[in-house]
Amino acid sequence: MPVAERTPGFVGLTTSRGHELGIARLPGGGHGLCLDTGTRAWPTAATRIRLVRDPVVGYLLATHLDRARRDPVRAAALWWAVGALRGRNSAPATMRAYLAELERTDDARATRVRRTARGWVRDAVRLAAPRGGYVAPRPVLRPGTDPARSGAGTLTGLGLRSARGLPVPGVLVTLHLTGGATFADGRSTRTLVTTTTAPAPISWRRGSAAGPVAVRVRYTGVPAHHYRLHHGTARAQRVATAAGPRTLTASATAPAPVLRTPTLRTQVNLQRAEPGAQLVDAVTVSGLGGSPLPTPLTGEWQLLGPVAPAPGSAPAPPASPTQAPASCVGRDWSRAPVAAGGRFPVPHDGTFSVGATRVSATGCYTYRERLLGSATTVPVPWTSAGLPEETTLVAAAPRLRTLVNHQRATAGVELVDRVVLTGLPTGPAVAPVAPVPGSGSGTGSLTGQWQLLGPVAPDAQGRCTRATWTGAPVLAAGTFAVPLTGEPTTTLLVGRTRITRGGCYTYREALAGSAQSAPVPWTAAGIADETSLVGPRPVAVPQHPRVDTGGSRPGSPRPARGTSTVALPRLGLTATLTGVAFHGAVLPAPRGARTAGQWAHGAPLDALVGTTVLTGHVSDDSDRPGAFARLRSARRGDVVRVVDGAGTIHRWRVTRTWSVDRHRLPRSVFTQDVARRLVLITCTGRVTTPGGGFHYRRNLIVEAVPW
Repeated sequence: MPVAERTPGFVGLTTSRGHELGIARLPGGGHGLCLDTGTRAWPTAATRIRLVRDPVVGYLLATHLDRARRDPVRAAALWWAVGALRGRNSAPATMRAYLAELERTDDARATRVRRTARGWVRDAVRLAAPRGGYVAPRPVLRPGTDPARSGAGTLTGLGLRSARGLPVPGVLVTLHLTGGATFADGRSTRTLVTTTTAPAPISWRRGSAAGPVAVRVRYTGVPAHHYRLHHGTARAQRVATAAGPRTLTASATAPAPVLRTPTLRTQVNLQRAEPGAQLVDAVTVSGLGGSPLPTPLTGEWQLLGPVAPAPGSAPAPPASPTQAPASCVGRDWSRAPVAAGGRFPVPHDGTFSVGATRVSATGCYTYRERLLGSATTVPVPWTSAGLPEETTLVAAAPRLRTLVNHQRATAGVELVDRVVLTGLPTGPAVAPVAPVPGSGSGTGSLTGQWQLLGPVAPDAQGRCTRATWTGAPVLAAGTFAVPLTGEPTTTLLVGRTRITRGGCYTYREALAGSAQSAPVPWTAAGIADETSLVGPRPVAVPQHPRVDTGGSRPGSPRPARGTSTVALPRLGLTATLTGVAFHGAVLPAPRGARTAGQWAHGAPLDALVGTTVLTGHVSDDSDRPGAFARLRSARRGDVVRVVDGAGTIHRWRVTRTWSVDRHRLPRSVFTQDVARRLVLITCTGRVTTPGGGFHYRRNLIVEAVPW
């Protein structure tokens, strides 16, 4: 915060302990900043002065010291920039301590001090003078070429450059023309202030005289490349002040006018294009003066090509089917055919669109132009053929359309993808294509790649529409050759693969680029036309299946890998699983109060589609609780936890419970052509007979889905 002065003429910020951060007035006049903070007092008498060469500190003091006299934060920032950031203060630790004191009471201003100082130093490092100081460049005075019409000229080469070659802002530039010439406003003198960009060319015009024209350039307010050091004494600290602005001058002379010398700059509208594109060249003519010519000049243009481009490098491995692009750099244009040519008028300086030509063949094309001379203008020869800005690579842009042979199938099916390629190269020459090892493709062909992703689980509706393909396994992959026959379209069958497991599968393809064609990136995974939902093989289910889960008849255990278990934690139900199969029309459940059956022909626990069926007794013949006795308390939302023989945990969520007459159990309970589900079956509907016996007349079915 600003406080009352303690040091004479102090400007800056003062901490709560009275320490000053800023600048002060010297005994002999002028302001400076201390270089021995906290060690000695401010000088009370003039001391010996010497110049210290330091372009960055000189720039900081010359640029900011005067304005810092009117702004306490600027003053403190300059003190910090020179002393701490540029290391000119002999007590950096004291400086840091003083700034820390300020932060404790006025963090906002302390932050402004640091931020402002960093910005100033960053700019000073970029904009400071070379070790020997700034040098005024020689201006470039381009003369007008038509004395009879007071031809115009341009003045360039203005502005100072830092040691890093950057334009130096804030310098006053005074320009003075002699020889009867004036600037655009009719005056012979004008001023400008430099910015961080080089001054734009300045137009001038000759007077009626045809003699030489001179310009004198004066730069004032130029920051010094050194600063003044006021030496300290035993009691007084050292002080740094600005060395004062410098003045630089430069001049140039334009001779009497001669013939105009126009220049051409050209730019083609497209540097990569497809067959059928229209090429146009933009020709910029300068050096003819600001007024229309009495008689327009005549320009000529030619479009050369096509010539074969330089092929790119070999295609990358299958994970990335891209190829280094073909190039027109270094092509031999000496014998290139002329695809088109013509003339165009040039009435004045400006940009003209010439040579509109529609190209149909692939290859490299380049424009070139020239200007014919006249009585007042020298001719401009043909521009060079093959300039990058004038050259276009016309390459085919192939497209892929694909369709899998089966969008619904069962395990054991063979999938294959039909790939229709359009937009293939059809030019007169086909450059060699680098082969992919093992692909069999090379000269006269392109290299494609394919992948078959899957299996992944279907979506909640049992379809592949919203299946997740991120991180999907690659079941199979390979390459294929696309022969270049001169026809733009061809059809191929690729990726033939036999599927042994249910789930969602999708193809994707890509095409490597060549000298004549652009690469085609991988098609998206999961496109409907490319995706197949493969279900498990059909299993035999009796016409009228029954599940025996109410008596004590033994099941038919089948060996399993490891031990599988099923549990419903909320019910306290836990049972070991063993394989069971139909005996005729009856699917039994194993004996034992803690053993349930897993239908051996249903979907395995790690399947992605289909139904896994578990059976368990509600009680035995002695009316003791069976493995699924507590299943009758299951309700929607319950969690079912199944551990397979490999120790993998599968979690399910109950979605439905229902019961049915034991003699009317629907075959759909065992259907496999459905989304993934788990079905648990036991008995319910207990009936007690007069003799004390009992039996069950209904089956309880609990359905669950992965969770």
